[in-house]
Amino acid sequence: MQYPLRFSWALEHSDRGQQQTAYQIVVSDGKSTVWDSKKTASNVTQNVPIGTKLKSDTSYTWSVRWWDSAGTESPEGTAKFSTGLYTTADWKDAKWIGGAMGQYRTQHKLKGAVERVVAYVIGLGYYKLHISGKKVSTHELGAFTTYTERVYYDTHDITDQVLLGGETMVVGMSLGDGWYTQKTVNVGKPMLMARVSITYADGTTEDLTSDTTWKYHPGPVTSVDIYNGENYNATMETPGWTSATGMLSDDWVAAKLSEPPSDHVKLTSHAILPPIRIGEDYSPVNFWQSAPGEYVFDFGQNMAGFATLFLPEGLDTVPNTQIAMFHAEMIHGPPENKSKIYHHYGNAKETNTYTRAAKAKQLPTRRCLLTQVFGTSSSQATLGRPTSRH
Repeated sequence: MQYPLRFSWALEHSDRGQQQTAYQIVVSDGKSTVWDSKKTASNVTQNVPIGTKLKSDTSYTWSVRWWDSAGTESPEGTAKFSTGLYTTADWKDAKWIGGAMGQYRTQHKLKGAVERVVAYVIGLGYYKLHISGKKVSTHELGAFTTYTERVYYDTHDITDQVLLGGETMVVGMSLGDGWYTQKTVNVGKPMLMARVSITYADGTTEDLTSDTTWKYHPGPVTSVDIYNGENYNATMETPGWTSATGMLSDDWVAAKLSEPPSDHVKLTSHAILPPIRIGEDYSPVNFWQSAPGEYVFDFGQNMAGFATLFLPEGLDTVPNTQIAMFHAEMIHGPPENKSKIYHHYGNAKETNTYTRAAKAKQLPTRRCLLTQVFGTSSSQATLGRPTSRH
């Protein structure tokens, strides 16, 4: 069922006690007016439904003006919005691909100057989207749903990044387990579906969709779980894999087709359930060494988040050095006793590990380790010895 689009606006007036007596809303697709409410006698300013059906995957501009109790017309206010994908048919020829966590990519030579490029993406369980060398997705984690009944897709306006990327557009998606695949839910294997809608400056359109022409390669994230943590092996990094100038090795293989979560699953815009994003940063309020090579960071705040660790330059250039980060909600004793953190989940590791690449280059003084999300008030980092790659 499709619900009609609704408009709301706020009133401003220099006189006290004024009110709206009428309004007019106009919606345009950039070429022509698609709906005009005409002057409508009403004091309603919230949730006014549109009086026509709109096309899917289309950008619109809407404007509103209103009249006060003296019949004086207000200045016109304008804003833009776009519609998503209404039905399965709107996904065009997009196929479900995947079967393993890792890196998926494709590239496409553009026919000319672009006016609008929008990516519609589903990644089960977790994903990150890269366009021509830059990460454009801004969310963390992914939605938890009854996956056989409903999954959410994200809409990304990637026009600016495509314009910066030159004549070849590269779409790269890193795919991880997440709720969909981890053992506590375990609906199926990681998979994705994507449609990139391209509108050229001359008005012609083109679609780039996920299929077996996409390429796959294992990535540096070898496991990811909301409870157990993330393993990041930098020896498996593939520099430049999201850019047109990156050199791909011969072991990239064709992506495999996957089965959808069910034959009746509903694909719904994530706009109705805004994605999880970073809301605030915290710094440790205390820090101490709990054992040789082991350190505790107390954040003084119980939260759902992830820790970012900066390493000294010398340590970070030691090949195959492994750093483990443990997370918990309690500290087992005072700092002066060199206390460790208390693991409150007996059946969960709550641990992130990072393995430095064997061929390390000189790095900046501080390097950021990307880690997974936990409910945490303290972190404990252990600096290990070099390990061999398995």
